[in-house]
Amino acid sequence: MSLTDLTLSEASALLRSGKASSLELTEACLARIESLDSGLHAFLTLTPDLARQSAASTEQRITAWRRNPSNPLHPLTGIPFALK
Repeated sequence: MSLTDLTLSEASALLRSGKASSLELTEACLARIESLDSGLHAFLTLTPDLARQSAASTEQRITAWRRNPSNPLHPLTGIPFALK
């Protein structure tokens, strides 16, 4: 199963467990957009560099949470999303 086929809860569980990173998930989503958007034209503006920066920053927060889980993470922390 591809990272882009996961449900939100499956992706969140993988991120929290460390079995996948926010950057890996973001890269999978960007690759899927690249492969499909030429026919769909769903995105006016892509910001892959900003998405990667945000994923790296989020990964640091998730790593810190794993060391000290007393500070709760939002369920969507690390999950890439697009606005339409």
